[in-house]
Amino acid sequence: LVATWPLGEAAAISGQCESETKGQASLNLTFADYWVHMSFASSGGKASLAGIELFVTVQNGSRFLSPNSTGGLLLTASPKLPLSADTEHFACASELRLPFGQPGGSALVLSATKIQAFGVRNGSLSAKFATCALDARSSVPSDSTTAPSNTTAAPSDTTTAPSDTTAAPSNTTAAPSDTTAAPSDSTTASTDTAAPTNGTSTAAPPTSAVPTTASPEPPLLNFTVFNSARVPCLRLQLRASLSILYRLKSGGNATVKVALPADTKASGDCGNSSQTVQLSFMQGWRSDLIFVKKASGYALQHLAADYRLSPALFPNAAEPSANRSAFGNGTYFSVASGTAYYSCRSAETLRLDNFVTMETRDLRAQAFRTDNSSAEFAGSMEQCLDDTPIDNVVPIVVGAALAGLVIIVLIAYLIGRRRHSAGSGYQSV
Repeated sequence: LVATWPLGEAAAISGQCESETKGQASLNLTFADYWVHMSFASSGGKASLAGIELFVTVQNGSRFLSPNSTGGLLLTASPKLPLSADTEHFACASELRLPFGQPGGSALVLSATKIQAFGVRNGSLSAKFATCALDARSSVPSDSTTAPSNTTAAPSDTTTAPSDTTAAPSNTTAAPSDTTAAPSDSTTASTDTAAPTNGTSTAAPPTSAVPTTASPEPPLLNFTVFNSARVPCLRLQLRASLSILYRLKSGGNATVKVALPADTKASGDCGNSSQTVQLSFMQGWRSDLIFVKKASGYALQHLAADYRLSPALFPNAAEPSANRSAFGNGTYFSVASGTAYYSCRSAETLRLDNFVTMETRDLRAQAFRTDNSSAEFAGSMEQCLDDTPIDNVVPIVVGAALAGLVIIVLIAYLIGRRRHSAGSGYQSV
């Protein structure tokens, strides 16, 4: 069956403008149990929709009727859809269907669409626009204030909750709501050490970001995600903190570092193709880590963070109490064997957009487990590069060989010079 539902208006909106990353822009819409991410690229003065992602929590209810499997489902696509010149906006009154995978399957459907990802001035669309081919060159108003209507088609194994239209936000940075995803499978979370630490911040000059002062080491956290049969599918251990850059009322920037406290709670899901652990802390803050199965092994592929610019943690913020979201996509680390686990005692920096980074230490992770062993982490260990011990034997041997060669050449030179002087009968003057 197919589930169809409109994107709701109560979305936490975030993104990244070209001024932050040259030639790239993004829009993130976070809802209660799903999120949509769109990435845009600019090349040669032309803009395109480079990628889309949909993460949805499949659970039995009004949207999904008796699904065969529940849990988090991540759908990705790279439409590479040409839009317009960077100085124009893209307009398409017709229905645009952007499939995830094969045509006819799950898709994100857009209609009455207006997009300008680059060259936006004063928050308004440019007067010039480019129409889509589906409109057959029909005239589209250039200065409308109506928002595009977005519709998304859900993944398979679902039933219908039909609808056709919903206003979708324009390219803004405001985050109107505080939403959290509701995963399907239960999980238990345990921690080793106490002493949660909240971040500290320092004000910055108007043109640069200033790092925060050093804070106590975050506590060591342990989390386990169980499937419906109470078999652990995902284990995670780490010390972690979020480093967040924000704007000041004065126009400058400052950075806050917030450690994940000892009372951090976890939930998650045990999907077949992706597995998620969702960390909740500090009354509404959230961080999601999404592991994706590969042909051999698995990888940490996606990160997400929701946070609030509370006055206590973000003094003099330009938008106090605003809700913000950040997303990260890419292979942060991978494990070659499906039965191995990843370990990195060294400090690692995992980058998201919106100038947010997650800094980790003492990280161990194992996803897609199928055994019910009592061991925290089963199978072989795959270390990060920074933890790999350096073998000093080879450099020492090479250095000694070179030193010996230099000594041999020097001795040969002295012997040859002595023989030459003795044979000639003359002394150098």
